[in-house]
Amino acid sequence: MSTSSPPPRVGELTTGWRVVTIVGWILVLGAYLGVLKASKELGLATWWLGPGGGPQPFYVSLVPFLAPAVVVMAAASRVRGVPLLGLAAAAIAVVVAIYDIDKVPDLADVELVIASAGALLSIATIAGRYRPA
Repeated sequence: MSTSSPPPRVGELTTGWRVVTIVGWILVLGAYLGVLKASKELGLATWWLGPGGGPQPFYVSLVPFLAPAVVVMAAASRVRGVPLLGLAAAAIAVVVAIYDIDKVPDLADVELVIASAGALLSIATIAGRYRPA
């Protein structure tokens, strides 16, 4: 029984870029945890958390975390097209921030920085794909 991994496919991330992508998007998840903690500590209710007296349902609170988690799982599973998936996740993060701009502009700014970091990471990973010989 062989323990070697399957051969790389065109469009798949190289091993190094796959690790960079996984670590980078895990850091995005950590940054959203920071926004969550700051929101609760400061009493500033983001739309996805809701006010302290009437929080959003649990599944709504997961919205900012879902897309980055999908990118991490896709990269770990060697899915082709991870850079495009990452750009889609960054676009979702921008939408999350847009809904917070009026209510909590400072936290929305942080969310936009997180989205930008994810987008820049995804653009960089385009260089780390296997290409046809």
